[in-house]
Amino acid sequence: MRVSFYPPGARMTGKKIHVAYLITDLDVGGAERNLAMLAVGLDARRFAVSVASLMPPGKTGRILQDRGIPVTDIHMTTGTDLRGPGRILAWLRRTRPDILHTWLFHANVLGACAAALARVPVVVWSIRVAEPRRSHLGLAAVSQALTSCVLTNSESLRRYMIEQGIRGDRLAMIPNAVDLGRFARPRDVSSVAQRTVLFVGRLTRQKGVDVLLRAAQEITRRVDVRFLIVGDGPDRADLRHLADELDLNNVEFTGRSDRVPELLSQADVLVLPSRWEGMPNVVLEAFAARCPVVATDVTGIRDLIRSGENGLLVPSENPGELAEAIALLIGDPLLRERLAEKGHETATRHSIHAMVQAHESLYQRLFLQA
Repeated sequence: MRVSFYPPGARMTGKKIHVAYLITDLDVGGAERNLAMLAVGLDARRFAVSVASLMPPGKTGRILQDRGIPVTDIHMTTGTDLRGPGRILAWLRRTRPDILHTWLFHANVLGACAAALARVPVVVWSIRVAEPRRSHLGLAAVSQALTSCVLTNSESLRRYMIEQGIRGDRLAMIPNAVDLGRFARPRDVSSVAQRTVLFVGRLTRQKGVDVLLRAAQEITRRVDVRFLIVGDGPDRADLRHLADELDLNNVEFTGRSDRVPELLSQADVLVLPSRWEGMPNVVLEAFAARCPVVATDVTGIRDLIRSGENGLLVPSENPGELAEAIALLIGDPLLRERLAEKGHETATRHSIHAMVQAHESLYQRLFLQA
C-alpha cells in the first residue's frame, strides 16, 4: 500500500466499525495528540471508538473521557510488566473490536500478539519515528506478520522502514495533522532588541537539545537573544548542567507548558535540532502559528520543510551550521516573514479533516478485506 490517502469506499455494512486504539501512554505528546484528534473526529455514524493506554492515562486520556470516549487503563508500570499482555487480551475479548490500531513500540508489539489470541480481524500499527535501536527494529520486522497494515506518518519514514525489513506492500502513509484553529492568533513578536529562540519537545537525545545549546554559545557572542527550552524528559538535568558549563545565562528551561500557542506567537524562531524524527508535530504547529522554523535535515522533517522556501534545514550534529541559520533568521525580518507565510500554507494542507478522512478510508478498506 504505497498511496498516502485512500479514496472513500462505495460499500459499507450496516453495522458500525468498532476501532480500538491502544497506545503506550496518554499524557502529552505528538502521537497522543493525533490519536485524540482521530478518535474524536471519526464519523460517529459509521465508527465506534474505544481507547486503552498501557500506562496510566494522563492529560490526553482525560480529554478523551470528557468527550465521552471510553478509556481503559492497562496499568502497566514498565514496558516489560508481565501483567500487561494478559490485561490487553482481556480488554480485547471484552470489547471485541473489528480493528485494533496501536501506537508506539510497546503497544504495537504487545497489541499485535494479544490481537492474534483474541482473533481481532484487523491490526494496524502506527510507527511514528525513524527508530534507530536495532532491537526494536528487529522485533518490528519479525512481528509485522501479525499486522494487516503498518502506518507511517511521512514518506521518508515509510522508505526507512522498508530499509529496516518491513514489507512495502504492508506499509501505508498518512501525515500528521495540526489543529489550525488552536494556533490561529496574531503574531506578537516583541519590538525590543532581544530576540527569542524557542525549542518545544521532550528532553531526550533524539531531540538534539545539546546541539542547540552549543549553537547558542556561538550565537550569544554576536546577538542579544534568549533561548526558551520548553518541555521535560530524562535529559533535563544533564542539559541544565551543560548550559551551566557553557556559561549560558540566556537559556531558560521552563518545563512543560500549556502556553505553546502563545509562545509560538511570540517567538522569533522555532528550532528543532533532532537526530531522528517521524513527522514532528511542533513544526506543523509553528507553521500554523506563522513562526519561522530552523530544523535538521532528517527523516520526517525533510518531508515538511523545503529549505529556503518554508523554513531552513541544516545537517544534524552540527552546532556551527545551526548557529548560522538561527543568526540569519534573527537578523533578517523579511526572511522570517516570507518563510512564516509559506510555512502557514504548508500547515493548511495538514488539516484534521484530511487526516481523519484518510484513516476512515483505510479502516473501511481493511475491514471489507478482512
